[in-house]
Amino acid sequence: MTYSFSKGFRHVIPYYYTHSIPSKGRWFGKTVLDVLSTEFSSVYPSDHLRQTIDAGNIKLIRRDKLSEPATEYTDWESLSTHVFKNGSILESRVHRHEPAVPTRDEKPIRILFENDALVVVDKPGGIPVHPTGKYLFNSVKEILKHETGLEELYPAHRLDKNTTGVLVFAKTSESVNHVTQQIMSRSAKKEYLARVKGRFPPGRVETHHPVVENTIKRNVQPKDAHTAFERVAYDEHRDLSIVRCLPSTGRNHQIRQHLLHLGYPIENDREYNPELAGVKRRKKVEEGVCDQCGLPIYQDYHDELYLHAQKYTLEEGVFETEVPEWAELKDSKGTEW
Repeated sequence: MTYSFSKGFRHVIPYYYTHSIPSKGRWFGKTVLDVLSTEFSSVYPSDHLRQTIDAGNIKLIRRDKLSEPATEYTDWESLSTHVFKNGSILESRVHRHEPAVPTRDEKPIRILFENDALVVVDKPGGIPVHPTGKYLFNSVKEILKHETGLEELYPAHRLDKNTTGVLVFAKTSESVNHVTQQIMSRSAKKEYLARVKGRFPPGRVETHHPVVENTIKRNVQPKDAHTAFERVAYDEHRDLSIVRCLPSTGRNHQIRQHLLHLGYPIENDREYNPELAGVKRRKKVEEGVCDQCGLPIYQDYHDELYLHAQKYTLEEGVFETEVPEWAELKDSKGTEW
C-alpha cells in the first residue's frame, strides 16, 4: 500500500485485494458469470469483465466429492458453464480505488497525547475513524498505524466522518475496555463546538429529546438522550452562533438531532438542516475510467461539517484541541471569545 498527496488530499494508490466468498444459497445452480453480472456489477463492469477474467482475477473453487481434491476454474468458458454448489468458493481479486481524504498540508495526523495505553489524536474532517465501505487504508486508524508503526489500535469511541477533534485510541483490548467503562458510566466528559444559524439562547439549554440512531433500518425506536448547550459567541452581522455542546449520552448523531429539535441545526449539516434539504450533495464527477478494471475515477471532494470535538476528559487526563477557524466568531459586543 502506498499513499500519495495532491492538492490537499491524501490518496491511496489503487491496489489489488483478494476476497474469498463462500457460496450463498441463492447462488446454487448459477454460473459465476450470472452472479457477477447481477450482484457484482458495480465492482466488475460488464464491458471489462472479460479482461478481468482473462487476467486471472476470478476463480471458482469447487469440490464435487469430499473424497476428491478441489477443482479451480479460472477461464471464461468454465466460469460461464460451471455452477455454484454447496461448499463452492468464489475468489475474486479486486482492483480497489479508495476515495481520497483531506489532509493538512501533507502533515501526519496530530497526536495530542500518547502513553503505553492510549493514543489521542486531533481527527481531521472527511476521514472515517476505522475501515468501512470503500475506505480501508484511508481511515484514521490505518493512517495512524502507518505513521506510528503501531500494529494494533482500538477506537475507544465514535466520531462521524466529517466531525473533527479529539479522538481516543487504545493500544490494547484492556485499555479500550477501561475507557469504554468510563464512557458507559458517564464519568467521561465530552465537549463539542458547533456553529448554528440564528441567535442561540443565552444561559444553559438542555434537552432530553429521544434520538433515532439509525434512520436506515425500519421500526427503529428512539432512544433516551441528554445534551446541554451553552452559547459562547454570537455574530450579529452574520446571524451565527457558536454553541458549546455537552452530551451526557453517546447516541449516534445525538448533537445534530438535538440542535435540530431546538430549532438551531448546524449551519452546513446537509442531513439535518431543513434549509439545505433541497441542496443536492456535490456529485462525484468522473475524471475517467481505470484501464485495469473499468471502474470510474472520481474527482476529490469533501463535505465539511461545523461540529468539533473540543475536549475529552478521562481518568487518564484532559485532552483538548485548538478552536477551529470556523468557530472564531466575535460575540454581539465585538469581543472574540
